[in-house]
Amino acid sequence: WRGAIWAPTTLILIDALERCGEKEAAMSISEKYCELIHQNGFAENFNALTGEGLRDLSFTWTASVFIYLAAKLQQEAS
Repeated sequence: WRGAIWAPTTLILIDALERCGEKEAAMSISEKYCELIHQNGFAENFNALTGEGLRDLSFTWTASVFIYLAAKLQQEAS
């Protein structure tokens, strides 16, 4: 799949990995996704090759997933 990176599907993948006991993989994807957003803003979705924000550049589900994942990462670091 070389389509865009979307917040909802990324969160579903992270949740599935956690439920399967793949916590390290889930945390790695969480970190990478949060970094993607940090570098490219809260776009609706992102180019999978360049990370460039696509379509609407201020989207609530992206912000919501970022807040959720950043809080989880912060909690893990504590």
